[in-house]
Amino acid sequence: MKFVYATDCHGNMKSYSETMQEAKKLSVKNIIFGGDVSPRQMALVLNKELMIILPYGVVVPYTEKIEKDSSFIIVHVKERSVDIEKLFMEHYSKFKSYQAAWLSSVLIEEIKKFKKTYDCTVSIFGGNNDPKKLVHIFDEAENDGIIKHLHCKSFEAENVVIVGYPFISPTPFRFEYWEKPEKEIYAELKTLAKKIDIKKTLLFTHVPPKNTPLDMISSGRHVGSAALRRFIEVQQPLAVLSGHLHESPRVSGKWQYKIGKSVCINHGASEDKTNILFGDTEKMEFKILKK
Repeated sequence: MKFVYATDCHGNMKSYSETMQEAKKLSVKNIIFGGDVSPRQMALVLNKELMIILPYGVVVPYTEKIEKDSSFIIVHVKERSVDIEKLFMEHYSKFKSYQAAWLSSVLIEEIKKFKKTYDCTVSIFGGNNDPKKLVHIFDEAENDGIIKHLHCKSFEAENVVIVGYPFISPTPFRFEYWEKPEKEIYAELKTLAKKIDIKKTLLFTHVPPKNTPLDMISSGRHVGSAALRRFIEVQQPLAVLSGHLHESPRVSGKWQYKIGKSVCINHGASEDKTNILFGDTEKMEFKILKK
């Protein structure tokens, strides 16, 4: 099976568009988007004069180009007198709702529009920067035939099993809903494995396995999931493809690593650039198509 994979797009529509267009160009029928799919910043546009970037409170002059090219959620505000602190609190408290609305009105509609031009399967799941409501929105989109929602689910494609697991191991940031204890992660992965042929499985996870070149932050510390690593060691899936830690390939100098016979990948990402991974499971070849 051939596929393209991008992760941690954080609302960058250019990343989504380029990934889908690359699949079309290569005649690849399976497109997978990893976790952290929605924007993690928003901008209040005041009277089309100023933009306040949240959550940082940075104020910049407004231009249509910034609005068009940014991966922010844009909210236009018309005020005669501006209380920036009040606006900040009022709108940032609703950020998760804005993210959810963006998923429905922008991302799902874009995928739906693309699929009218190209017959393919688009699989996707959430991550720690996404709102919990994503699960409901993506389940509805799956019921409508727009996407495959890889939220602890699997399906077969060309004799390969594709599985998604969105949850991450605990962090100091305590992300609501998306963090789980390592023991629970291991138990849930084992439950998923019972339903499938693990030896022919592509496992897409948000968090990478611990103590590998794929889970390093800028300090050099390893912060991946020990449970995921243990699962890979015991179960040996065909390949495990992750994301979450954008900088890891740059810090370690590697984006691919083997645990036993399992190929593990974190090819890096950020919301201001597109890293597209191409995979061929018959040849077991993987390459990054940088844009």
